[in-house]
Amino acid sequence: MRKFSKRILKLALALAVVGLGLSIGGVAMGATITGINLTKYGLNGNIRKIANSALQESHDSWDEDWDEITQLKPVTTEDDKEIFEIDPVSDLDFSLSGDALKLQSCDGDKIRVEVSGSKKDKVRIGTDDDSLVIESLGRTQEREITVSYPKNLRFKDTSIEVAAGTVTMCDDFRTDDLDVSVGAGEFTNTGKISVANDISVEVGTGNVEISELDIHDLEVDCGIGNVDLDILGKEADYNYEISCAAGNVDIGDSSYSGIGHDKNITNPNAKGDMELNCGVGNITVSFSK
Repeated sequence: MRKFSKRILKLALALAVVGLGLSIGGVAMGATITGINLTKYGLNGNIRKIANSALQESHDSWDEDWDEITQLKPVTTEDDKEIFEIDPVSDLDFSLSGDALKLQSCDGDKIRVEVSGSKKDKVRIGTDDDSLVIESLGRTQEREITVSYPKNLRFKDTSIEVAAGTVTMCDDFRTDDLDVSVGAGEFTNTGKISVANDISVEVGTGNVEISELDIHDLEVDCGIGNVDLDILGKEADYNYEISCAAGNVDIGDSSYSGIGHDKNITNPNAKGDMELNCGVGNITVSFSK
């Protein structure tokens, strides 16, 4: 089980305890299930504290099987920086702790990885078949990893998992499939992201804010955090499966909130599907041409 999955399990247990207490208290005071909206009473802050404690635990062991991965050596080592270079690969597999990760395009013909800051020995970079693998340990927020890839390079499978750090996609990025997992960190972009097939977004207590997103199918699982997506296209381009436990889901001009709110929406001639699952957080999907 990957590190993020372990934290999500702890997060779910924490939510279950809090949810049970809220339900019992609400019924005792005469409240009905349909009349309760957790996000209106400032409860997110207290639940976040519980979840953040579970999500930001220190990890001292590698999650990847580095006996099966070819670990890379830096081509350049400076006082505060290590630089790695490889030929283009088809897949990216990043599992990071508290790092600041930046992805940007470059004019060269190789993929370049720069690691700077403290505890660089807690970062491992390698290749597994046609995949670039990066994993880091520790809770430091003073370490930066910059991945530069050739312009117009298209990846097949891209997986980015961050526990409590930040991810910034600085330039246009193309991939067939994209998996984003954010524990208590942040994921943002400043360039267009094109995903040919499927994109999956998982958020614990963190924040994901993506603009200029060109996609086919989307799945979002939001625990306590926030997911804000700006999709290139129209609301009618997609079918929707919405599940809202106690948070808010906004799609275009429509809003869905409250406890146990499930809804399916089918649009004629839709080109893709969206599955939106919200716990106590917020999911916002907007559209632009």
